Amino acid sequence: MTAKILIVDDEEDIRRTLALLLGDDYEVLCAGGGEEALRTLAREQPEVMLLDITMPGLSGLDVLAVKAEAAPKTTVVMLTSKADIEFAQRALQLGAVSYVTKPFDHDFLREEIARILKAASGEEDPYRPWRTE
Repeated sequence: MTAKILIVDDEEDIRRTLALLLGDDYEVLCAGGGEEALRTLAREQPEVMLLDITMPGLSGLDVLAVKAEAAPKTTVVMLTSKADIEFAQRALQLGAVSYVTKPFDHDFLREEIARILKAASGEEDPYRPWRTE
């Protein structure tokens, strides 16, 4: 079974780029904002969610704060332009397992997703929360 990845970003170019990057290996779902992300989470139960912090309406941190109810098994990677320790700490406190800053290295992101999926299956230690390029 192919793992599902939910990409949540208000920038269409980012969603499109990530969908192209990941689409050969995963079932890619996209949401343009927080409200759509929560609906998609509840319906699809993806294994991994790539979540932007700054979006109109519900922010990524807002989505993360309520994600546990909609999809408790979904692992969250914050993917954001905010290289700020306070945002990273808050995201990790709310349950994100990784914080990757934009612009991101494509190979690193693919490796990070593979590592997270291995960790979910018990094959690898999931803890590695911060990465900037």
